[in-house]
Amino acid sequence: MTPFFATIIPYTLRTHCPLAKSSAALEVEMSSALLLMLCFLLVSFFGLSCSIEPVSTTFAVAGAIAAVGSYYDQSWCRLRECCDQYSVSTDASNITAFQDVLRSSVYGQHLMQDLVVRALKSHLSSTDPPKALTISFHGSTGCGKSFVSQFIAQSLFVKGMQSNFVRKFVGGIDFPDHSSSMVHLYKLHLQKEIKRIVEKCNRALFIFEDVQTMPPEVLDALNPFIDYHKEVDKVDYRKSIFVLLSNTGAKLINQKALELWSSGKQREDIKLSDFENMIRTGAFNEPGGLQKSGAISHALIDIHVPFLPLEEKHVRMCIRAAFKKYGYDSPPDNLVQEILDDLTFMPEGQELFSSSGCKRVEAKVGSSVHGRAFIKF
Repeated sequence: MTPFFATIIPYTLRTHCPLAKSSAALEVEMSSALLLMLCFLLVSFFGLSCSIEPVSTTFAVAGAIAAVGSYYDQSWCRLRECCDQYSVSTDASNITAFQDVLRSSVYGQHLMQDLVVRALKSHLSSTDPPKALTISFHGSTGCGKSFVSQFIAQSLFVKGMQSNFVRKFVGGIDFPDHSSSMVHLYKLHLQKEIKRIVEKCNRALFIFEDVQTMPPEVLDALNPFIDYHKEVDKVDYRKSIFVLLSNTGAKLINQKALELWSSGKQREDIKLSDFENMIRTGAFNEPGGLQKSGAISHALIDIHVPFLPLEEKHVRMCIRAAFKKYGYDSPPDNLVQEILDDLTFMPEGQELFSSSGCKRVEAKVGSSVHGRAFIKF
């Protein structure tokens, strides 16, 4: 047996694991190689069975099968996505990296950075959390809500948003019909889909975007999964994460931010307590997916995170970051100002906050760069 393994293992590594091959090809070939090894083991053991007592032979064969099976399992999970340390991370260092990305790439949202990072650290460090982590992002368009949800996925899953354990629902696309009959079907489908994914990986991430466009009551389908239950139909959802993104409460957030600015309060001194009750009340009463929601009335949403409206200095940072993506690390101030002048600020007469945050910046910078294709700056 020894000469065989001395030959077959290098052969397997050399023949079946070239870096240039696709993961699909590697899977097929690795399966074949491992099957070949298993067959040889069985033949070898049964060939020797005449000289070894039956009980020993049985244990030896079982051990060989277990060893090859274990190796196959690990190899498969390195090639494909499994709910293990190769695909899903709960490492605190990843959250630190996530925090660094937020600081360098999301502007003007000190409240969000502190709240989200602390919530993730607390949830992921617990081996027995009391409930699924449920976070609701509120604010105007272009302030970074979707951006942050993607960063969460990238921090926790090797495949990021492409992971089989990350599921994104978009209000107007996945739940377009507001009729009561369709709402009932949406709720059933939603519960079935969530259960399917969590059964595969209890560290699943669910993102609901444009919640304000969803029919009221659909999100009530989440309540059993985000409540304080150890199991629902024999499935434990407590390690999962649910993130809700919505514009509900945005007007109230913007008004309050203006109020605080007018009173002389520095942006960095603004606290969650300045907004939380107001956001919760606004989301509960405004039309949309959270209207009269059981998740709010039963306090199942752990944190309501306000995304503050962006000031001119924050939009300038977005513009410079967008130019950097095109290879221009130091665009001239006049070009930055040109983009800025093409954006709308509010309220009228004060022009303090960007009406669309940074949402239109990248398209405008792209047009500017391509319009000056032969100009170096």
